[in-house]
Amino acid sequence: MREGGLPIGVRAAAGLAVGAALLGLLLWKAEPDKVWSSLGTANIAGVVAVLAVHYLSLLVRVTRWRWLLTAAGCAPPEDAHKHLVHDSVFFGWLGNLLLPARLGELARPGMYARGSGNPFVSVLGTSVVERAADLAVVAAFAWFALAVLPVPDGIPEELITGVRAAGAVSAVALVALLALASDAEGTGLVARFRRGLAPLRDPTVGLKVFGSTAVIWALEASCVVLAFAAFGFELSISAAICHVVAVTLSIAVVTVPAGLGVEQGVTVAVLAPWGIGMPDAIALSIVLSFAAIACVVPGGLIAILRQELPRLRPDGGD
Repeated sequence: MREGGLPIGVRAAAGLAVGAALLGLLLWKAEPDKVWSSLGTANIAGVVAVLAVHYLSLLVRVTRWRWLLTAAGCAPPEDAHKHLVHDSVFFGWLGNLLLPARLGELARPGMYARGSGNPFVSVLGTSVVERAADLAVVAAFAWFALAVLPVPDGIPEELITGVRAAGAVSAVALVALLALASDAEGTGLVARFRRGLAPLRDPTVGLKVFGSTAVIWALEASCVVLAFAAFGFELSISAAICHVVAVTLSIAVVTVPAGLGVEQGVTVAVLAPWGIGMPDAIALSIVLSFAAIACVVPGGLIAILRQELPRLRPDGGD
């Protein structure tokens, strides 16, 4: 498989090398022994709590997508695998961890469309609605943290610029999607894509989607708060929100596998105004990255086993 003339494996390896180099540079500047020492101070029960809350946020994401698929008329037939929605979501997240350019966003609807018999572009439309809702809620959370909650001086200007850009992009995206969703007539790819946007025409579904999205990002911020507590950092909720927003926006722009190096560097920059030193910030970021990987990788591998391997059998059966 190729993208932009280069095999995806080559691009993934290049991205991994860049991320590893960034992380290596950060560790060298922070001194690895200090980072390791900081990791040793993390409370194990706190780390387990981070894992549990992060996994809960992932399950809410699965439920949100199931609502969107049902509202768009893309629910799987009764004979489809009962874990198809769950497995497709985790397969996509595994792709985002391992592949460049967030190709997991295409892997997820690809697996679901094949397993359910629904058109790929219709399923993709529901994913686009999700991403627009995520961007809008993330921008709203960031605005609340920066404009209402107490924050120290020295917040990176890039974060403020990114929040403004995210707010503008999410507003434009939602208006454009609503315009597309308002006319489901016609044939071809555009009509099938509009089918995936159909939930936007139902205010009840819209409220469920945006409400669940707010819950998802509140849980993600809670993960950071729990990580603060695990390390004994007495930081405010505004620090957690700024961290979540900054990391989310940065890894959406700089797409190295698993956010390697990028997430750690952003954490250092964002938490510095709160007095968190580089070794502690890197250790905190490593714990949060571990939580994401530990939740996604097993689920993604199980998805491959349940949805992919049965099709390799000679009879093609399930």
